[in-house]
Amino acid sequence: MGKRRDDWVDVFQAVGEAVFAVLRAEWEVLRQQWLQRSLRRAATAAALFFAAACFFLALVALMVAAAVQLVEHFTELAPWQATLAVAAAVLAVILALASVAYFGFLRRFENPAVLARTRLDDHLAWWRERLVRDDAALPEGDHDGEP
Repeated sequence: MGKRRDDWVDVFQAVGEAVFAVLRAEWEVLRQQWLQRSLRRAATAAALFFAAACFFLALVALMVAAAVQLVEHFTELAPWQATLAVAAAVLAVILALASVAYFGFLRRFENPAVLARTRLDDHLAWWRERLVRDDAALPEGDHDGEP
């Protein structure tokens, strides 16, 4: 009878190991497919971003070249003078946009160190208040260190 039970135990162990092996293999296939699909999507997104960035830079270069031609034509400046004038104007626009972004958008964010300190102070104050309240709720003589 002991031999027969050992056979059944071996059969159940073999079936369990086989089920886990199948599940592990299925998991690996699913993970690999998901990884390939994710990498394909990430590569597509990166390629589209790169194409958009190239298009944007080409458009800006074209606009700057047109601006240089217009300044050169209407002001009768030398080509290098017109180029410097347009470069100064582009720099002024970039600085203006950066300052608007800084003062309008980025100032809304708190300094992480100040935020962490404020939260720590609030947390410590809450614990002090709770300990004082719990200490006051204890009957006389139940405090630590008192007889």
